[in-house]
Amino acid sequence: MAALGSGRRLAQQELTRKVRPLLSRDESEARHRVLALYKAWHRQIPFMMRRYDLPISSETAYRQLRKKFEENKHVQDVRVIDMLVIKVSKDDSTDSLTDNQLAVIMTSTTRA
Repeated sequence: MAALGSGRRLAQQELTRKVRPLLSRDESEARHRVLALYKAWHRQIPFMMRRYDLPISSETAYRQLRKKFEENKHVQDVRVIDMLVIKVSKDDSTDSLTDNQLAVIMTSTTRA
């Protein structure tokens, strides 16, 4: 019986182990990163509108940006938030928009 109890404790220890964070140490730091990313994209909208001559209004572009960020507002896990920030930052690291990104902007704005 004692062996059964020690096995159960060992399994509980494995389930509650700590995982290392990717970027953020806690929720407030993850929130700060998301807000910084949102502000950076928000500042870039006028430049994207001029550079790519997008046939939408800037208000629509701002609305779409907000909508895209709000799609993930339910995410609470800091590691998942960091992965989303990394994914968007990696896409943003190139200087120009890819055809796929332009297609997402155009299709999401035409449906709005």
